[in-house]
Amino acid sequence: MKIVMQLAKVLNLTPNEAKILDFYLRIAKDGKFCCSRKTIAEAVDLAVSPKTKKSAGGDNRTVRTLNSKLESAGLLTWIKGNGNGQGKGQANRYRLDEAAMVALGSTLAESKVKSSC
Repeated sequence: MKIVMQLAKVLNLTPNEAKILDFYLRIAKDGKFCCSRKTIAEAVDLAVSPKTKKSAGGDNRTVRTLNSKLESAGLLTWIKGNGNGQGKGQANRYRLDEAAMVALGSTLAESKVKSSC
């Protein structure tokens, strides 16, 4: 969780984006995982509005926004899946560069130590 908090500061992530990043790190096996954006949003409770109990609409946007931020920072690559909406097909395939995440988080920690002296 520490790396998530460090990256959230470096990348200026929203709380929901940080929840998604934490989810990615928990499910990734050797940095790889497959999921649809809808599944990701549902897994971190973004898909349903607590007031209306209906789709909040921002679920896929939040996942897309985080993916874009991680991709721009060189921390995530992904291949769009294909599906027919009936549960058949291939989910999106993701790969996290966990070493780059640790390095980026360490850079933040080092810069804080240097700036506080």
